[in-house]
Amino acid sequence: MTAGYRFETHKIVTEDNYINTAWRIVGKLNSVNDPPPEKKPCVILQHGLLDNSATWLIPNATDAFPFMLVDEGYDVWMTNSRGNINSYEHMEPDTHSVYSPSSKYYDFTWDEMGKYDVPANLNYVLQHSEYEKAFYVGHSQGTTQFFVASDIIEGLGDKIAGFIGVGPVMYVGGMYSPYLRLLMATGILELLEMLKVYNFLLIPTYFSPLLRYAMIHMRHFVWRFIGLICGIDEVIRADLTRMPVMGNHEPGGSSIKNILHWTRNIQSGEFAYHDYGAKSENLKRYGQETPPLYNTTRIGETFNKFPSYLMAGDNDCLVSKKDLVKLKAIVEPSGAIVEVLDTFAHLDYVWGKESRQKVFEPALEFIKKHT
Repeated sequence: MTAGYRFETHKIVTEDNYINTAWRIVGKLNSVNDPPPEKKPCVILQHGLLDNSATWLIPNATDAFPFMLVDEGYDVWMTNSRGNINSYEHMEPDTHSVYSPSSKYYDFTWDEMGKYDVPANLNYVLQHSEYEKAFYVGHSQGTTQFFVASDIIEGLGDKIAGFIGVGPVMYVGGMYSPYLRLLMATGILELLEMLKVYNFLLIPTYFSPLLRYAMIHMRHFVWRFIGLICGIDEVIRADLTRMPVMGNHEPGGSSIKNILHWTRNIQSGEFAYHDYGAKSENLKRYGQETPPLYNTTRIGETFNKFPSYLMAGDNDCLVSKKDLVKLKAIVEPSGAIVEVLDTFAHLDYVWGKESRQKVFEPALEFIKKHT
């Protein structure tokens, strides 16, 4: 996976004591005249739900966005959300062990990712750079946690050189994924929570050979199944020859609580804090019977401080047209560019055969323009 580039692994400790992993690409192997990474403008790449930092490297090396950025002289950081296969450590392992499915470790949603992970990652990256601002590129939930941080993190906008959101997710009331709707209808998430099984799709590595086998010998079937979650393509846009690589690194995993947060926002249609499912519990946590809404006015004010570019696919069942209209009303007054990509589904932004031409090259031009 190094593909001729030099990688570093960094451990980033958040304010609430989670230890998240970041991969940094510091340059090409054996490059003599390459300046040190701290002298390069920095770009943070944040993956989405049930994913991990390897997602950006699944395309062929010539088409992978991180390598394109490095070749253009950028310091690239691929950050991992808490609770995935690359970020599973905690400063208090006795009570927060990822290896116990009922551990306190899994007591998080994207509320905490926005409150703790985003500022921890951003501050850490800037501490290792001579630049005072970084570019932030998010996919899916990677955009959601940035929207959260844009509301609640003081001074966030002063540290952002520019924001790019692919498959941007804020409101999900119009989400029409058959798989997620089925999960909601069966009540299996609530059952697992009641049984104190709090981790979700954090699959042990000994399952990797089985996943690899499916990705090699059942590629079309597996991709059509994924389409039930993210949007079914009339024409498959993903490069299915890369599916064995996907099988090595996916899924990333998360917490049951995080998935419940998503499903309850689907039901409410709001961009809100986690709903604990009982008025009494919400009252104890928030001082009110329903979860508070995020302040979209403050999000818009934060977006006024940096340029932004959002790309959404018109075949993305996780970013419905109705929900995108609501998001545009918040960010477009700040001058945000919002582009709709024909027939793109939720994973096509990163894994599609046309990703380089339709997503990565325009994103790179945007970053170069605002560097």
